[in-house]
Amino acid sequence: MDSEASKKKPWYEVVATLTPLILGLAVAGVGAVFTQVYNFRQLQLNELNLLQNFHPLLVSEKEYDREFAYASFTALGYGELAAKIIKIKEDPAGRAIVEEIKQSGNAAAKEEASTALTRIPARVYVQIASKTQQQKAEEIVSALKQLGFVVPGVENMEGKVEPPKSSEVRYFNAEDKAAAETIAAFLRKNGMLDASTKNVTRFKVKPGSLEVWFSAQTK
Repeated sequence: MDSEASKKKPWYEVVATLTPLILGLAVAGVGAVFTQVYNFRQLQLNELNLLQNFHPLLVSEKEYDREFAYASFTALGYGELAAKIIKIKEDPAGRAIVEEIKQSGNAAAKEEASTALTRIPARVYVQIASKTQQQKAEEIVSALKQLGFVVPGVENMEGKVEPPKSSEVRYFNAEDKAAAETIAAFLRKNGMLDASTKNVTRFKVKPGSLEVWFSAQTK
């Protein structure tokens, strides 16, 4: 018993032995926290600088300018920030960018992109077969805007192309099918009983773009 007791080190010797290890772990922990805080602050500064540099493009009335700014953010590795801005602005100009972020961004960016897509209104282009349909088309445009769609205006296609035999809501990307069906149902409720959806795949069109085509019989 005495020999075993004599082998045990006093507590202060044990503490003295462990102190360098404890200090080393503490310093490493503090260094890791400092590095993490520094990196976070640096990221914030970079984002602020980026926003400042691209501010004229972000507030531009030209969609091309805003889309270029969003694309630049994404290319520089700030896809999550781009998606957040597009979501806040509910900007149709950024739809193609958030679609790309949703496919190839990191987890946080993908989540922001998914949320942004639910906020961005689809853009609907309205084509009529003759001038006599102008008033009806303007009523449709006004109603679609109230539903939350972006409708640039009405284009008269008389003499340019052959109108469809029945009114159509054309969509070009699978993710826009639901919006097309919503619009077609709305048109039927508002007198365009022949309205139906049509998936057009021979053209490459940005997601979020749809077309309403009046038939010659629409009044």
